[in-house]
Amino acid sequence: MVNEGRLPNFARALNEGSQASLLSSIPPLTPAAWVTFYMGTNPGRHGAVDFFRRVPGTYRLEPVNAGTVMGTPLWSHASQLGKKVCVYNVPVTYPATPVNGIMISGMDAPSLDERAVYPRAFRDELLAEFPHYTIEPAADVRYLVEHSDDPVGEFTANLQAHLDLQVKVIRSLMKREDWDLFTAVIRSPDAFQHAFWQEAEKAIEGQPLDSGEQQKAEPVFRCYEQLDRELGEIWMQWGEDRNLVLMSDHGFGSLRREVCVNRLLADAGLLTFRKKGARRRTKEFVIDKVGHSISPNLRNTIKNRMRKNSRTGFLFVDALVADVDWSRTRVYSLGQFGCLFTNLQGREPMGTVRSEKERRATISAAKEALSEVIVPEDGLPLMSDFHSRDDTYHGPLLNSVPSGVVVMRNHSYRGIYSTRAELAQEEIYRKPCEDWKELSPTGCHRREGMLMMHGPDIRKANIGTVDMFDIMPTILTLMHLPLPQCCDGRVLQEVFTDSTQLLGENVSIMPDMKQNREAAAYTSEDEEIIRKRLGDLGYL
Repeated sequence: MVNEGRLPNFARALNEGSQASLLSSIPPLTPAAWVTFYMGTNPGRHGAVDFFRRVPGTYRLEPVNAGTVMGTPLWSHASQLGKKVCVYNVPVTYPATPVNGIMISGMDAPSLDERAVYPRAFRDELLAEFPHYTIEPAADVRYLVEHSDDPVGEFTANLQAHLDLQVKVIRSLMKREDWDLFTAVIRSPDAFQHAFWQEAEKAIEGQPLDSGEQQKAEPVFRCYEQLDRELGEIWMQWGEDRNLVLMSDHGFGSLRREVCVNRLLADAGLLTFRKKGARRRTKEFVIDKVGHSISPNLRNTIKNRMRKNSRTGFLFVDALVADVDWSRTRVYSLGQFGCLFTNLQGREPMGTVRSEKERRATISAAKEALSEVIVPEDGLPLMSDFHSRDDTYHGPLLNSVPSGVVVMRNHSYRGIYSTRAELAQEEIYRKPCEDWKELSPTGCHRREGMLMMHGPDIRKANIGTVDMFDIMPTILTLMHLPLPQCCDGRVLQEVFTDSTQLLGENVSIMPDMKQNREAAAYTSEDEEIIRKRLGDLGYL
């Protein structure tokens, strides 16, 4: 788009400032990536890997939020040292934490409740200016494909309306103060590309598009053009005396297939599924099949009755890891991005892996088994890369991160979140979210994202490839602030002009924040909202 002259302001940032390929976290997923950015540490220190995490001592999963991660965020360091900060819509920032300024939580906030905004009094002011404020766009994909005469058009309109809202909120917040640090995330490119990557890619490659494909491709390009205009407005409003960092939490590419990873592990003798009884099959039918055709209130009533009547305390999120015979399982996969966990004795309730030696042997066996999997469609290997825990993560939270991460065709193949859904599949491979029909996702994350920097302290340079955790210490240095000792990243000194005064040594300015877990916990209703949101986004 830059080459075609469609993004003049991004072109200016590229031509006058510094640029790099920005490597995302492993896996390149929203919670892991953004927390790695704002903590300046790897998941072995901060603990965020996926949208859900295992509840310690159980096989139950709970949504990740700011209360489940460790470390001190970028804006907390700046606030502690007297800087005025504004934080808007960054994922994994709920509940909003006290800062010297304003924080509005991102997609992990179930709603704009009193815990989603700091200071709390600002919430009323925000809603007075934006009475229809929403955390995420209203886009119930399953409903649209079944009931709308134009599901693509209505879906696009919803995403566009939310992009317009995000831009207006950012404008309003920027005008309030002469902020020292202003951090905002616009999630719209991610949403458009998940849905319409295939058509956009065809357009990029110069292939002809029919009218239906054009309807899907153009919103992707319009989104970037709108962001480019806003970038120009920011320069007009603020002048050229500000240092600007433009970054993505990951890149994008095609999504071809979804894979039943746990069934592959079962075929290798590393995991065992248990037989399902009539009661569980009934629950699954009601929740999965009937649930989408009845009102939300009735669906919640049915689920609550099931929970109360179940001896095992069946919870909706438990279905993500249901139907596994844990007493005969050594390793299992969670999520869509190939995260493998060993069933560790002393950590999992029915752990079968007894020692560190066994853990290493188990994950090695899983790697070997998955490396031998050939996709029948083309006769080529499924696995394109494998990241072992010992080579990927470090820190005090190693026990909570994956023992290994299998990369399937550079993330063009992804896992299926629910073991229940895996068992329902006749084949190991399926088209992504088939029941979404014309709104089925065609794009998925890649590890290679983008970084652009521009401003009075930034020189023109192409610095190659840098890591996500390098951004936080670089921003602190641009603000002439000392760095915390716990940073995993390095300061990108090669982007600075000669006039920039770099701080010579790291100093520990404050301990890692330890939030009140009870204050950060979700209610069952909150969990349901988060689960539905992630389902609507294609992550469940």
